Amino acid sequence: MSRPTIAEINLNNLKHNWNLLSDGSQSDRIILVVKANAYGHELSLIIQPLLQMGVKRLAVSMLDEAKDVRKMGFKGELLILGPIFKDEWSEIIKLELTPVVSDKDILIDLANNQFTRPIHIKWDTGMHRLGLSMQDTL
Repeated sequence: MSRPTIAEINLNNLKHNWNLLSDGSQSDRIILVVKANAYGHELSLIIQPLLQMGVKRLAVSMLDEAKDVRKMGFKGELLILGPIFKDEWSEIIKLELTPVVSDKDILIDLANNQFTRPIHIKWDTGMHRLGLSMQDTL
């Protein structure tokens, strides 16, 4: 027998938490993760309040989510946390997205193709599951 799970987003609490986190001059360094349809809370209901709160950086898991977020009016930095495929680079550039690179071959491909957008590098910090090792650096 299972119990139904209900999760609710209280937008007033979201705003309060953002104000606590972003107090001061460092709010542009905070990245809010809204992947998986805002963790199942309907991304379309979350984006407008985040825009009104002045959120400047978001992260999603894949290109399709990033496209949706851009269509909803978010113009700030938008990271793609999941894997990036070569056929997606032109759209990543067009939509001004920031990929998270965790693979040496992708890093080399970006360098060889003179990719000039900012990237985030995911380092393997010891789990040996995902990320570049210090030996992978160019």
